[in-house]
Amino acid sequence: MKASSISNAAVIKSEISGKIVRIIGYILGAISILAFFGFLVGDSKVEFGTIVFDFIILSIGIILVVKGFQIKKRISRFKSYIAFISGKQINSIEKIAASTLQSTEFVRHDLQKMIEKKFLTNAAIDLATNEIIIGSKDAIQAQVVTQYEMETYKCPSCGASGKKQKGVLIICDYCGSHLK
Repeated sequence: MKASSISNAAVIKSEISGKIVRIIGYILGAISILAFFGFLVGDSKVEFGTIVFDFIILSIGIILVVKGFQIKKRISRFKSYIAFISGKQINSIEKIAASTLQSTEFVRHDLQKMIEKKFLTNAAIDLATNEIIIGSKDAIQAQVVTQYEMETYKCPSCGASGKKQKGVLIICDYCGSHLK
């Protein structure tokens, strides 16, 4: 599998795992709540260890639900960042942070995590300029306006947009999808 195609798969995998984690959390929470109400209604005497075990299962369920929502929020932030980076051509982490009402440190750390989780491929954070760089630095420096007819594209997978040579198949820098 090419590195450029990992991003879209990484985002989808993360979405699915977030949903699975939330569902398991809901199931564990429901089971422990039903068991607790069963203890209250039942005539038999309940041991303290059983109540503690039920509370532990409930706690694990809550933790899983929270983790699932954290994954969902990360994916939502990813899509928001892509809209700023590709759609509005904003590479400055300070400007992205101001636009998303987050701290610069949070956005920088969040983008770095997304790079590590392969949400963003061919990306790096330039600490000197505090910008996110998409594509290799050599490729960015070598970008030259050519005499070929250019067109604007919008990726159907992640919503990123940019310019490409008309009629040429490219791979989205953000999610790795093939675009024509």
